[in-house]
Amino acid sequence: MDSFRLPVAFSHYWYRYMNPKKLVEIKFYHLSRNMTMQRTTKLYKLPDDTKTFGFQKIREADLKETYRLLERYLAGFHLTPAFDEDKFRHWFLPQESIIDCFVVEKRLFQ
Repeated sequence: MDSFRLPVAFSHYWYRYMNPKKLVEIKFYHLSRNMTMQRTTKLYKLPDDTKTFGFQKIREADLKETYRLLERYLAGFHLTPAFDEDKFRHWFLPQESIIDCFVVEKRLFQ
């Protein structure tokens, strides 16, 4: 008898092109007929400053607390990735041209 199988998860994602010129060069994305590279770059340009106060790249000093926050958040789910502190450091500590990770630092007195 065949067992009835259900998917573990469904996923929907949205993304924003961070470097459209590079994506066109590697043929991940193509320009539509009415779009120029200049217009595409302007369309996807990020603002110079963030709107969120305290938004910054994660630092070594932030790792313990952010690891605890992630563990507390993931505890609310039945199926989650498993991280120890070393794996968390490997996957979340920024590495030049490989990964960037950001946190919002909230201070008591701003």
